Amino acid sequence: MLPEKMEQGFEQNLKAIQLLQNALGTSFLEAYVENAENLIDNYQVRVAVSYTHLRAHETDSYLVCRLLLEKKKNIKKKTK
Repeated sequence: MLPEKMEQGFEQNLKAIQLLQNALGTSFLEAYVENAENLIDNYQVRVAVSYTHLRAHETDSYLVCRLLLEKKKNIKKKTK
């Protein structure tokens, strides 16, 4: 059984799909895709990722910048 909030969200999505299906005169699948695209356009999903994960995807230029900043930071710590 789905948690109550998930079930409510599912029911709302189903209603939206059915409304789109009727309004557009399309198949359920086409209305489903249209609804999914609308959801994607309207919501931004934010997922926390680790620092290690971010570093795994950094480009060479970002790596150089990060290393230079860390070097500058270490130099400042040594002079204090």
